[in-house]
Amino acid sequence: LMVFDMDGVLTQHPSSWNYVHQRMGVNNEKNYELFRKRKISYSDFLRSDVELWMSKAGRVSREYIESILAEIPFSRNLGRTISEIKSLGIKVAIVSGGISWLADMVNRKVPFDYSFSNSISLNDDGTLIPGGFAQVDPFRKDRNVIQIQQMLGISKDETISVGDSEQDISMFRNSGISIGFNPASDEVVENADLSIK
Repeated sequence: LMVFDMDGVLTQHPSSWNYVHQRMGVNNEKNYELFRKRKISYSDFLRSDVELWMSKAGRVSREYIESILAEIPFSRNLGRTISEIKSLGIKVAIVSGGISWLADMVNRKVPFDYSFSNSISLNDDGTLIPGGFAQVDPFRKDRNVIQIQQMLGISKDETISVGDSEQDISMFRNSGISIGFNPASDEVVENADLSIK
């Protein structure tokens, strides 16, 4: 099993959420700090992000957010790399705190066996509702890795994880081999078996 973070690994921007924030001209640093200190849950943090977009633009459609996400380039040789890995009989998975619509775009380019990310709730007319379904707590990605391992009957020793940020360290700890891909900090380097730029 090979598990990949999405933002900054499969794509060339470190955060799909922050990319949308930047494009919409909003700042979520205050809410992020509350989440980082565990004063709010990840579900509350997700809701606060969507509320920021709505406070700026009013009714926001899924199509509009998807059009912004479509600007984020994929990592070079993404399709070739994943195809090569799958040809070796290795199962591949995405475990990302990023936006599910970007994960869907990645999966359309090259299908992964499993994909866990976070979705935003919608009205019947396709406009956003504050909130969503948080499949992945960015600081507890180990839970998703363990879930996939159990589904496949694969051990920690048979698992490789690839990530770029501190949020991927819990994945690293539940993998036999961990790879820091364009690591964002010394902490990532220190917790990965290999670091690649």
